[in-house]
Amino acid sequence: QFPHNSDRKKRITKAGQCFEHARQRDDQDHFAEFYLAYYYAQTRQIKKATLHVRNALSLHSDHLPSLHLMVLLLSCTQDYAEALELTEQTMEEYPDHLGVMTLKIKHFFVLKLVIFMKR
Repeated sequence: QFPHNSDRKKRITKAGQCFEHARQRDDQDHFAEFYLAYYYAQTRQIKKATLHVRNALSLHSDHLPSLHLMVLLLSCTQDYAEALELTEQTMEEYPDHLGVMTLKIKHFFVLKLVIFMKR
């Protein structure tokens, strides 16, 4: 059986506290920043998520999950031009990486279309 919704919320809150604790213990750990950003994104705290994923990327600029999360966050704040630019830069850097190809499929064409339609 699936856990009750309140149990899930408690676990998610506890996870966020653990990620914050990990970040405080080592502020140079890009994984702690990334997972804290991911936690905030899942709890729809987009500004906090964006702050922490930017921190993760400043610590490790080629961490693909952080790059992917950054594109998603830029998209959800309707910053399509920056999301598209980051997608293109990532594709240039990792043209044969399966994860980047997935990023391209999921975001690149949609972002291009949205920018085109806004003109």
